[in-house]
Amino acid sequence: MKKITACIAIALALAACIYIATSTSHISIEKTRIDRTANVITEIRRLGQWEFLTVRCEVMVDSVRTRTLMPDDRLARIYTGAMRLGVDLDKAPDGWIATQGDTIVDITLPAIGLLDDRFIDEAATVAFYESGHWDAAAKEEMYRTARRRMLAYGLAKPNLETARQAARSRFTTLFTALGFKHVNITFAE
Repeated sequence: MKKITACIAIALALAACIYIATSTSHISIEKTRIDRTANVITEIRRLGQWEFLTVRCEVMVDSVRTRTLMPDDRLARIYTGAMRLGVDLDKAPDGWIATQGDTIVDITLPAIGLLDDRFIDEAATVAFYESGHWDAAAKEEMYRTARRRMLAYGLAKPNLETARQAARSRFTTLFTALGFKHVNITFAE
């Protein structure tokens, strides 16, 4: 009888302990969202220049100097270069990214432009034909002519539009991967 009473007492004590433990110990887990947008924007801006299109071209520039009693001086040179078109995020305006929660992001990118002014490969420049004497000033003028022609070709509207489309695609992919559902991209002019 004492054993039965002791077992009942232990069972009641155990039941009381379980009841007290479950009724007073309430654990609450809250889902807290950490806003990482500011850090992401800072890191993206630190990337600096983003290239979206490379335009390779070759230009021939020729020049003739006529002389009265002597044969004409002729020079024809071939210049090659690679123009990198893209955006320089250091030139992005303040507030270039605006977010509304995790559903919308509005991005204003700097205008698409030439990322490097020294795009002509001078080591690859070839004198196609040369007769007579040509000084450094005449060769420099030919270099400037080649540069102007290459810029006119490289910065043509179709190339700029192709670079804009590539920028839109890459930034949309990036921000979609970061969890934004709608990405709107515009370019500063």
